[in-house]
Amino acid sequence: MTAPTRASGSIARRAGLSLFLLLVLAGAWMFRPGSDGAVHVSGDGAADVLPGLDMPLSADPAGARLEVVLIRRAESLRHVPRLARLCRGRCLEVAVTVFHRPSLSGLRKIVVLDVAALGGGGSLDRGTGLGGAPAACATEVIRAEWLEAALPDCASGRRAILSVPGF
Repeated sequence: MTAPTRASGSIARRAGLSLFLLLVLAGAWMFRPGSDGAVHVSGDGAADVLPGLDMPLSADPAGARLEVVLIRRAESLRHVPRLARLCRGRCLEVAVTVFHRPSLSGLRKIVVLDVAALGGGGSLDRGTGLGGAPAACATEVIRAEWLEAALPDCASGRRAILSVPGF
């Protein structure tokens, strides 16, 4: 039998180190901080939509599993640089834009609702709030995204789904 060489010892150390690092990563995955499983709604007309939601709500968008941002019209994105950077013009063509962000803490969704495309831009411009059909449609869209179901008829066929590595 031949004596072990320095190279075989080095390989064994590397394999042991690789196994150790794999176990550390698995432990980090198991004890990762999760979202609170709630919904955070903000933006133009959010106060009119919140009463119709029957799901747990979060005051902190960073901890929410689903963050919904209502914008008066797609051009308003320039006031929210983080979303404008994500959209890069893609939010101008549809009423509902969904961003999926996979991470160690699970899948996080940001939904951008163009209220004008749902028929509520004019009422917000007049200062009367987002009422009636547009508010009901926004509520149904949020519920559908929460349940990962099909969009309601008021917004069907007008959704873009984009996966992004980070925000």
